[in-house]
Amino acid sequence: MINRRHGQVMVHLADLDPQFHARPMALWSDGTRVEVLTEAGVFHPELTPSTELHLPPGAAQVFDAFVHLSRNALERIEDVDRGLAELEKDPLHAPPLKVMELKRKVASVREELGRGITALADLSERRLLPVPEVAVGPFRSVEQELLRLREMTSSTQLSLSDLFLIRQTEQANQLQIMANRMTAVSNRIAELANISNIRMLGLSYVTLILSVVATVILFPNTAATILGMPSAANIDPIIVWMVLVGSATAPIAWFVSQKWIRDLFKGMVRYEARVEEGMTDLPERLPEVEGDYSESRRSSAEGPVAKPRNSALPPKGP
Repeated sequence: MINRRHGQVMVHLADLDPQFHARPMALWSDGTRVEVLTEAGVFHPELTPSTELHLPPGAAQVFDAFVHLSRNALERIEDVDRGLAELEKDPLHAPPLKVMELKRKVASVREELGRGITALADLSERRLLPVPEVAVGPFRSVEQELLRLREMTSSTQLSLSDLFLIRQTEQANQLQIMANRMTAVSNRIAELANISNIRMLGLSYVTLILSVVATVILFPNTAATILGMPSAANIDPIIVWMVLVGSATAPIAWFVSQKWIRDLFKGMVRYEARVEEGMTDLPERLPEVEGDYSESRRSSAEGPVAKPRNSALPPKGP
């Protein structure tokens, strides 16, 4: 930001301390002299490269201020690069908070560089400070250095973003592995449920047959028990025989007359085909192999058959 009032010009800049906190700076000029001001007073840089270029006093102070700004930004970028190098040793376990802190620091450096590039461009175009023609070349070199440092911050930001992507990719892979395991467990549960259903179906068929047999036998068994009592000894055997036959055929006739029972027995072939398909999933059943499995297994266990010693001799004549 540049302020002008009563022939005086003030250009606002800032550098960063080791904790990446902004320290305000300002270039002040009244048209005849230039001073670099900070919160502590007049700024005196440690290095004065302007003396080697033999720049006049006003331009020298401006040049030294922007060189200090570029060197300060370079030091802060190196601090960030050191932290980035530590995180890249184990990118899969890089703490997100640490990555975000480095991104914030890079953003601070980039902001201060952008402020310095804008101020230097305004000074060059508007000639707000006394910069002679002999200082145009050095100031352009400083501007190129500031632009280069801003490109470095862009590269550092991309590297930090890559750390986020690597961690997100690893977490996505872990989630996919867990999803695959859950799918395998779900399939196993479905397989066990299918096996249980098949076994329950077999028990249901056995129960149904036993119920039919028990019901059919119950009536003639009861009749035979009654007729076998001593009090029924005088009953005609033909009547006993008719009672037993009738008590056995009546339940069968009643079962056959029921529509749901007839439908059940009509679909028995279809039910058995479905049961046979499901029976292949039972763990205790070996898969059927084409050919004589037992014969091949027996022959492999016995090994090759030894030929008799005289098998090569010609047959004896009569």
